[in-house]
Amino acid sequence: MLLGTPQQIEFSPFFSTEPIVISQVSAVWIGGSGSWNEPAKWSGGVVPNNGLPAGTTYNVFIDNGNVNFSTVTITTPISIDDLSISTNDTLTINNGASLTVVNSGTGTGAISNNGIIRLSGGPNFTDLIIDGDVYVMGNGTIHMFGGIKNRIYALSATDTLTNDGNTIHGSGNIGNNSMTLNNQSTIRANTFETLTIDPAGSGCI
Repeated sequence: MLLGTPQQIEFSPFFSTEPIVISQVSAVWIGGSGSWNEPAKWSGGVVPNNGLPAGTTYNVFIDNGNVNFSTVTITTPISIDDLSISTNDTLTINNGASLTVVNSGTGTGAISNNGIIRLSGGPNFTDLIIDGDVYVMGNGTIHMFGGIKNRIYALSATDTLTNDGNTIHGSGNIGNNSMTLNNQSTIRANTFETLTIDPAGSGCI
């Protein structure tokens, strides 16, 4: 046993044992055309991107019936939990940009697409990425447009993309050897460039 004067112990605030509270925020595109990164185009004036602010995930609606024929353009890497696109509305992922849809447990990793998701690949990879098991529903289309550098893939080979209703067409790579694909709808190679279906070793189900 050590004897002596008791010492005061201080804990640094940088090692807080307080849990990080994760909350989901709904973000609605107000209407019209514009860049995803324009705060004024979103309800609440905040650009939806998971982790900004810390602990926040996003459930995104384009455009939830506000204005027909809205077009939203992604030009940087964006991450969200859930995505809904209304009829007559379009989400374009520009050349070199990416959209990651996450099944975090706070959100469900769901894509409800009744409009158009467009991957506009060019000289750089243009990506729709899933993180966890992601479910696509609705009667919309996923258009892989403009070249073979469009990619739809997962962060883990065990992550599954289930497509129940959307038509996927165009050119590029679905799977990128890093995704399980459960396709219950139509995949159509309908351009002069190659469309490759390349699931991970676990394959298609």
